Amino acid sequence: MKLFTVAVILLLVAGRAGAADKQAGEDPYLWLEDVSSPRAMDWVNAHNKTSTTLLEADPRYQTLHSEALEIASAKDRIPWPSFLHGEIYNSWNDGDHLRGVWRKTRLAGYKFADPHWKTVLDIDALGKAEGRSWVLHSTQCFEPEDKRCLISLSDGGEDAAEVREFDLVTGKFVEGSFHLPRAKTDVAWEDVDHLLISTEWAHGDLTTSGYPYIGHCQSNVAVLDPG
Repeated sequence: MKLFTVAVILLLVAGRAGAADKQAGEDPYLWLEDVSSPRAMDWVNAHNKTSTTLLEADPRYQTLHSEALEIASAKDRIPWPSFLHGEIYNSWNDGDHLRGVWRKTRLAGYKFADPHWKTVLDIDALGKAEGRSWVLHSTQCFEPEDKRCLISLSDGGEDAAEVREFDLVTGKFVEGSFHLPRAKTDVAWEDVDHLLISTEWAHGDLTTSGYPYIGHCQSNVAVLDPG
């Protein structure tokens, strides 16, 4: 019992000492908590370069890399379906579409081994046209009509994304409607003309990890600019 008590006391003392060190600014890595600072990113990139160099020097690297690419781009994978607007939709990446396409087919055709897919949105082509490295983050359609969708596009695959309204009937982005600029944004439909949006409406409206926690309702306008 005495030994246990002494151990608890030592832990408490050590914890207080550690907290005191941090308060006094003696933690040599405290600056890494600012995840977007140039200094922190330089540190991350330097360590990534060290790890990449070590991994690529392994004689097994190229074989494993090639096998992984072959599996990821295989055209006989089972397409993951979503049922929207009376048809089957699927987001697909392969060797011909590195960034992917959002495509659709009829329910009857999906039952066959080789369905006839029609491209709804070509992410590679969109990125090339706009000079961006777009990655499709998500699609969120207004139920139950499933005619209007929110398309989240990330530049290079980062957490922040740009959100645009897309019309499944016309197969085009909707001009003069919802368009949220790049941000770490949470968004949901309230009705076809209003969105519930959580983003950085004013400087500092984010958690310490950089995510939004303040929400507003926004009607459809040409562009939303939280800044």
